[in-house]
Amino acid sequence: MTDYDQIAGQYRASKLQPWREFVEKYTLLKLAGEVRGLNVIDLACGDGHYARLLAAAGARVTGVDASGGMIELAREAESQAPAGIEYRIGDVRDLRDESRYDLGIASWLFNYAQNAGELSAMCEALARALKPGARFIALNTDPNDPPSNFDMGKRYGFVKRARDQLTAGKPAGKLKEGAALVWTLTLPDGERIDIVNYHLERATVERCLQRAGLTGIQWRAPQLHPAARDADGEEHWRPLLQRPPFVFIEGRREA
Repeated sequence: MTDYDQIAGQYRASKLQPWREFVEKYTLLKLAGEVRGLNVIDLACGDGHYARLLAAAGARVTGVDASGGMIELAREAESQAPAGIEYRIGDVRDLRDESRYDLGIASWLFNYAQNAGELSAMCEALARALKPGARFIALNTDPNDPPSNFDMGKRYGFVKRARDQLTAGKPAGKLKEGAALVWTLTLPDGERIDIVNYHLERATVERCLQRAGLTGIQWRAPQLHPAARDADGEEHWRPLLQRPPFVFIEGRREA
């Protein structure tokens, strides 16, 4: 498990990486669409990066994160530039809000579940919090990203590696359920930090979402901000877009 209290400042700095700005952020906000007037819950909100962007777009935002260090940064930013965001420290799985929110954001949340039971608890908390028919958008490590692609991100400032052994008897390079995946992020100043995620297959993720009452599941590929394409050229971004290491999941709570 990654101790975000120890790396809160460094993780905040990682949001400045171009791939996070021009691919991750661009795609997530595009999928979120018009949020003005909506009640939004940002699960695993970290330092409040997306919470602030959503609030600036007119949403009423609640952010929840298990890391006290990350929430401290979020509250510090709120005190410096008040946006009306409520931040809470707590495990998402313990969330007891019921039918309050029009939109749920789960950015880099589901990939911290080490097994289907933990993921189901996350999905159930998200479903409880949403109003009937309300949407959610999740950002997750792509379960279909093969180990042969794990070095692809070097040019963008990240690499992945599997910390656990691959499953014996399965196709070459196939990860076992619950395998630990380590993302090494290179920060703008050259410092590196490791983030540990866990691999669960797409079928497992979909099953946990559906059992929680979250339906209409669609897997969305990352998109590139036109400004980045114009500035860097199509060739620079092609490897990331053709075989993306992360994916977006969209769906809604049953009406």
